Amino acid sequence: MMLYLRLVLVGQEKVGKSSAANTILGKKEFDCKISSKPLTLSSRKVDGDADGRRVSVVDTPGLFSSRLSAQEVKAELLAALRLSSPGPHAVLLTLQLGRLSEEEQKGLQTLQKMLSSNISQHTILLFTYGDRLDHTDIQQFIREDNNLQQLVKSCNGYCHVFNNRDMEDRKQVRALLDKIDSMSEGGRSYYQRRSQSESVIARACGGIHQRCYRLIRNFYHIIRSGETQREWQETRGRREDHIQQLHANSEGPEQIVPGQNSSSMEEPELSRLDEILLTC
Repeated sequence: MMLYLRLVLVGQEKVGKSSAANTILGKKEFDCKISSKPLTLSSRKVDGDADGRRVSVVDTPGLFSSRLSAQEVKAELLAALRLSSPGPHAVLLTLQLGRLSEEEQKGLQTLQKMLSSNISQHTILLFTYGDRLDHTDIQQFIREDNNLQQLVKSCNGYCHVFNNRDMEDRKQVRALLDKIDSMSEGGRSYYQRRSQSESVIARACGGIHQRCYRLIRNFYHIIRSGETQREWQETRGRREDHIQQLHANSEGPEQIVPGQNSSSMEEPELSRLDEILLTC
């Protein structure tokens, strides 16, 4: 179990990101009063305790901010990553329980576009307004929405529900931290932004390895076949000399066993090559 966790909350405006951050910390650190305008326009970090553990919580502006441009939102996301250096153990993509808007459906894609595609491996869907579920199970709620199912699947199946109205309920916070521990392998894994060029290189490396393997295998086969051919030709010359000597010392030529093919060659063994290359 990691004693110190770094968390970043992202999502649409007015979905309860700041309230969720306060719920994690167990006190009101982020402004979450009712307002007709978005209150969070820059990334902000607060350190605190959650269920006896040290945490740093970073709140961010809305992904589709009504007051910031896309470039400004991206700049604030990058600032949030710096505030949680060397990288957050979990990115909490915050959604309001209910029918997903078109922008909310594109939330993860927007994150991937602004940061990098591997952010989904470190993302947990955090639903707010958990009191709306009443007696409905969150898994049942997800099963009723195909878009939501796909979104959860893209986040490795991790999701959680907060009732921000009940900040005193620390069980919901403890359950979230347990999921973060599981996803981050006890804090050993955390998000590190991969540049576009690094993503391209990562995808290309697999294909390059396979092509190199085939090239080296074929080259090895050609070399071994050439060596076998030369060895066979040398052996054939010695065999013909031996047969001529037998002709001179006997009444008839040496009898060759029917069906025996003296010119046959076996394909060189490549199993050792396979073993070596596949471990590269």
